[in-house]
Amino acid sequence: MQEQLKDIIRSYRLKKGKYDFFDINCWLCFPAQNTFYPPENMEEYLSELEKNEIKKAVITNFECTIYNPLSGNKNLIRWIKGYKNLYGGIVWTPEIGFPGNDLYDYIDEMIKNKVVLVRMFPKLFKHSMKKWQIGDILEYMEHKKLPLLLWHMQTDWDAIQEICTEYSELPIIIEGNDQELLFHNRSYIRLLQKYENLYLETHNLILGIEYLVNEIGIDRLLFGTFFPYNDPDAAIMMITDSDVSEDKKYKIANENLCNLIKNIRK
Repeated sequence: MQEQLKDIIRSYRLKKGKYDFFDINCWLCFPAQNTFYPPENMEEYLSELEKNEIKKAVITNFECTIYNPLSGNKNLIRWIKGYKNLYGGIVWTPEIGFPGNDLYDYIDEMIKNKVVLVRMFPKLFKHSMKKWQIGDILEYMEHKKLPLLLWHMQTDWDAIQEICTEYSELPIIIEGNDQELLFHNRSYIRLLQKYENLYLETHNLILGIEYLVNEIGIDRLLFGTFFPYNDPDAAIMMITDSDVSEDKKYKIANENLCNLIKNIRK
């Protein structure tokens, strides 16, 4: 029994290193609090990513959700600067684009500094997802092909449907924080069928990768872990041990996100 277990572990470690995992769902918080891993600085953070065979990562600063998004985004740019394998995911709130602030210059500057997606937290920051509130920023993001990332528990599926319809050229990514996406499959499966600009991040998908690959297609699944608040192995094994072909595993692990980033207009 022990030998069988050792063989399984060895096999998993070999598989884990072969897909060049590109993690769309990583967070920074120094000092780390309530995390599965407690990195205290960038060196420790990068070391943990390397141990877990995560080759590249999109990082968001947790400071944005507990203090000030503007300050948090600025610090994020400072932290990822100089690291070729790190990209940024900023947090947007409506006041960033209030009169007197040029939202277009702000987004352009973020893109120059390797920002590859924008997160919104409408429940946390108490703002509408209607066009009157965020239409200007979504229109510009659509023009730049800069993806919007939403936690499904921060909004509702009707709002997601409206955004998919109104901004059909805007990539919209749904992330499984902080409830399993399994409980919402009636909603997201139908939306994936109707809207080609809708994507799912995988870490909290739990079940359904094979179904989605076979019935919806491979191009709309993006690998993520929610590191360091979640054990990366839980998310990685869903990909390495899924019952799909090797080329499709690589697409989920790396290629689909790379393609989205390549499409961003500088």
